[in-house]
Amino acid sequence: MMEFLEKMLREKLELQTSQSLQIEKAHRALAPRPPENAPPRSIVVNFLSYRMKEEILRTAWRKKDFVWQERRVNIDHDYAPDIIRKRKEYTEAKKLLTEKKIKFQTPFPAKLRVFFPDVTRVYNTAEEARKDLAVRGFPITVIQPPGTLME
Repeated sequence: MMEFLEKMLREKLELQTSQSLQIEKAHRALAPRPPENAPPRSIVVNFLSYRMKEEILRTAWRKKDFVWQERRVNIDHDYAPDIIRKRKEYTEAKKLLTEKKIKFQTPFPAKLRVFFPDVTRVYNTAEEARKDLAVRGFPITVIQPPGTLME
């Protein structure tokens, strides 16, 4: 697993071969094996160096078109299940903002910062974002994720 990750990250992120990625361990996320047509489970990677982890994240985020074997690869922090659940509630808002070409960020732990042409807004909950986006003419629904990540 670690050799595969090292090869993929170096190739797709165009990292220097002389630079050690300092991967301490890597494993599949603890979730049931997905059906054959579904995307594979996430891979959790633990780096020895915080700086290296941050550099890889920054590089991947800047790249935007990270594709491996015809599948889009998303690289992000390993969040606690509760944080993941809260961040998923913003899914519909993020889709709409992307369609409308409105820039946004998702600051830790689970907020949504939207850069409207006239003002920047930070929403602390998905419901708060839903209400304000509706007032601005962008009606959305807040997705309530399942109670556990296994559902």
